[in-house]
Amino acid sequence: MGILASIWSGDLPLSVLLNTLHLLLIIFNVPLANNVSFHHVASIILYCFHLLLNLCGFIYLYSFYIHAVENVFNKCTPKMFSDNFFNSFYNFFLLVRPLEIMWRRSTASFRCLPDVLVIGEVRCGTTTMCDHISKLPGCHPPFCPWKHPELDRKETFYFAGHYHDMRPSMYSMCFPLVATRWFYTKVLRRPFFTFDGCAQYLTSPVAPHFLAASYKSSSLPPPALIACAREPVAQALSWWKYEQNAMSWGESMGLTKPNTALRTKEYFSKSIGRALEFSKSPLTEAAYLSAEGVVEGRSPEELEFMRTVPAWALTWPGGQLTGIGRNGRFSSNVARYERVFGRVFGEGEVGGEVFNRIRQQVAREAAERGRGESREGDTRVDRKRYVKLVTLGDIADGDSLRKILKHVARSIGNMTAKSSVATDMHIDFYVDNTMSRGGLKRNPGAPVDPSIDPTEEEVRIIKDHFVGERERLEKVTKQVIRW
Repeated sequence: MGILASIWSGDLPLSVLLNTLHLLLIIFNVPLANNVSFHHVASIILYCFHLLLNLCGFIYLYSFYIHAVENVFNKCTPKMFSDNFFNSFYNFFLLVRPLEIMWRRSTASFRCLPDVLVIGEVRCGTTTMCDHISKLPGCHPPFCPWKHPELDRKETFYFAGHYHDMRPSMYSMCFPLVATRWFYTKVLRRPFFTFDGCAQYLTSPVAPHFLAASYKSSSLPPPALIACAREPVAQALSWWKYEQNAMSWGESMGLTKPNTALRTKEYFSKSIGRALEFSKSPLTEAAYLSAEGVVEGRSPEELEFMRTVPAWALTWPGGQLTGIGRNGRFSSNVARYERVFGRVFGEGEVGGEVFNRIRQQVAREAAERGRGESREGDTRVDRKRYVKLVTLGDIADGDSLRKILKHVARSIGNMTAKSSVATDMHIDFYVDNTMSRGGLKRNPGAPVDPSIDPTEEEVRIIKDHFVGERERLEKVTKQVIRW
């Protein structure tokens, strides 16, 4: 990101620029010794306060920098005052929002939690799905610490380990103020909802526990959970290329030394076949089991006291490339969410309170249109399903996308009958218009160095690894899967 674009995006670069201009204004307007005005003194005090704020921003930015370099980029922090340090820290200065993070953390208790969670999977259309959701009336996107066009206003990364802690009570820092929700729904009488679209949540063995604890401790019903999926082999190949480009991006900043103290040497292999072997290794399997064991069965209060999980469990146990071979196991990842949310919020009704609202509204609409009757008991079915599965093919198909967006809209508890009709009309128009322009595809994959492209033998091994996944997923979700 360029300096001008970063300044335009606000936060620390803009604050530093304004502070510098303020200093110049004070210097060029120095009054005579016997003519010091109140306004000049107030200006100096304001400048000092602004300077202190920027200093706090740089301190927090440095702390965030150390954490992200070692745990997210999986690299060793460059030596202080080296060229690589200045290059990488300058890039973080342009990319990260430390001032807004500090403000949001201080006001977290006054903020709301998301109504909709797009929990993944990576490289399965989550960015496109979230872009569609953001077009719904009343949508207020989440906060992202990174100024990146494909991440901003889409995912928080809160329970993916990008922040210093993962306390459930602080998750709300990434979303609008409760007062904002009240003003939209009570004063303006307009729909209001917010969402989080962090694609790394689905494979994470700890994210569902922290997410469920956030809502339980706030005495809120569970949100609508949406999981995106695609043909597993294609997902694995796409994730491999994406991560290789991400590592190259980190190296271009000056982050060149692998963090082998946190990630093993096998993690940094340039072969997708070896990455798959590492993902299936007893070491990685034990890491995933141990990570979930750290949080399994703990109360929201205990998770709050923990603050976070061990560094080796961030962002996924063993690092992002352990997802090769695991991300595409959608059945086990979805089943984990069903198990955790079922234990925390109970079983017996589809999706709990959120999905009961959907069922009730659908029944009322059918009765109003003369195509059915709203009978007591229609709102309950045999088994709860918290996760709604959406495939890449569903997102690209107009009729399927229309149903998905209406499903999301009906999960919003503050939507009135009048706004519901208007939202349905909006969705119909939006989908028709989008499909007439050839659809929407965000965050497409970029080419990688041909030397690390998967071989035919590696692709065959990956295909064998995912044999039977669609049948297992259909059994878990009770849905017919179209890759």
